[in-house]
Amino acid sequence: MSNQDIESHVSNDPQSSEEDLQGKGALRSSMLSKKPRTIDIPVKANPFKRDTEVVHSHGPVSEQAQLASSSLNKALPSSREVFGTKGWNPFSFKSKEVLMTNENIDFITNLLMEESNKRAETKEEVEKKRKEDEEKARKEKAEEEERNKREEEKKKKEDERK
Repeated sequence: MSNQDIESHVSNDPQSSEEDLQGKGALRSSMLSKKPRTIDIPVKANPFKRDTEVVHSHGPVSEQAQLASSSLNKALPSSREVFGTKGWNPFSFKSKEVLMTNENIDFITNLLMEESNKRAETKEEVEKKRKEDEEKARKEKAEEEERNKREEEKKKKEDERK
């Protein structure tokens, strides 16, 4: 049985008890035995229409609450009203402005893919350069250690001669 059936039954018969509902499913009876939930679920009406009564599982919603929420449900202006253009909002990418229409989706996708590929190539180049720098630093360090070793041997030989 769906949640809407359960809530519909609760809102239609607020005096119903758990005994009346035996045999109609453990889930349903366990849901009805709980205290009112904190999440309101509309049962009878579309809450976005002004001339309807909104009833939730634990009773009707006040008229004041309905009016307060209706101002939040006003439609936002379309892109045509805001930008004076047809279609969706313009897409701006690297100073190229393209209207987001079905015809331009492929073009926009290609722009984004090109940018993604450039970033991937740059990342690879940076990683390659870093590895080269690390290898160069290792070689320089090894050469420096070899030089120091030779100088120490030279000093030991000179000390032995004296």
